[in-house]
Amino acid sequence: FAKAVAAGPDVPADAEDKSPVVVKRSYSLSSPPCRSADTYRISVKRHSQGLMSRFLHDCVQVGEVITVCEPGGEFTLDDAASGPIVLVSAGVGLTPMLTMLYELVDRGSGSNGFTLEPGLRSRPIFYVHCAQDGPHHACHGEVLQLAARAAAAQMDVRVHTAYSRPLPGDQCHDSKGRISGALIAELLGQALADADVYCCGPAVFMAQLQTDLEEHGLRPERYFYEKF
Repeated sequence: FAKAVAAGPDVPADAEDKSPVVVKRSYSLSSPPCRSADTYRISVKRHSQGLMSRFLHDCVQVGEVITVCEPGGEFTLDDAASGPIVLVSAGVGLTPMLTMLYELVDRGSGSNGFTLEPGLRSRPIFYVHCAQDGPHHACHGEVLQLAARAAAAQMDVRVHTAYSRPLPGDQCHDSKGRISGALIAELLGQALADADVYCCGPAVFMAQLQTDLEEHGLRPERYFYEKF
């Protein structure tokens, strides 16, 4: 199927009769959104106890067909806002953040089917991600490429990566430890009060981050999140 889709929604996948048990899961899209999409990408980490993730990694081969539904959900960018945009993720929570970053860069540069929106050039965009270490850091190259595209379009995209347990040879992180409200407040300064924060990650992480950010001046109604 093909359906134009904005950044953020997830796509339900069904293992059907290819799995010993009936398994259905919803995965956030990690592909660039466009006005007439004919492909969708999901990025799935294999978990030793995950029925669907093991099925996708161990059983599905290139060329096989699985059943999926149209993307849906309410975790999308708020076009009515005008302040800084902060995309925060931990672990595999980066997938909707990556899609949102694709959309923002496409809209700010008027590419891939999007009409140019010059106003995005005056809105700082922060992509803040936490991974355990380098081997667990997914899609970093894509993010840097998007940041370079944004710079060429005179957009202000800033990337900050935190590793909670960096390895001795890791060099792609900007800070050590987990993402906190204090870290984001340091990155944004007084602009945090006017920011929109989008977050995806473990439930405990998102709840604590919201509390921290509100203590640092973020308006509660400007915090948006999606659970795994």
